[in-house]
Amino acid sequence: MESFSETDMPTVVDIQDVQMRAVEAGEMAIARYRLPASTSLQSILHGLPGDLCPSPHWGYVISGRLRFHSDSGTLEVGPGQAFHVEPGHTMEVLDDAEVFEVSPVAAARRLHEHMERRVAAAQGESG
Repeated sequence: MESFSETDMPTVVDIQDVQMRAVEAGEMAIARYRLPASTSLQSILHGLPGDLCPSPHWGYVISGRLRFHSDSGTLEVGPGQAFHVEPGHTMEVLDDAEVFEVSPVAAARRLHEHMERRVAAAQGESG
């Protein structure tokens, strides 16, 4: 058995007001996100198949509101709501949000590595 506080979770992305932390536990990745309103993952997902997130997610919105988009439609979730999204989606943040999320390690690792490369490339262009 394991437990993790937010500070135990390594930072995956920390740029401007976007902070994403994640830790692997068994076959799942546990993540905690802080995302400002109007954040869209569309640009950071660029380069993945279909420019969409390849990972399924099970999560809980601590605060704020999110909107997921996929071929199957749109899902909007808010504080106190749990969610599940399949691979092949993108997301936008409607109100400043804190989110807890669980995903399969292999898919989450691919996503987080892609995000790290995109953030590093963006920082290289602006620096």
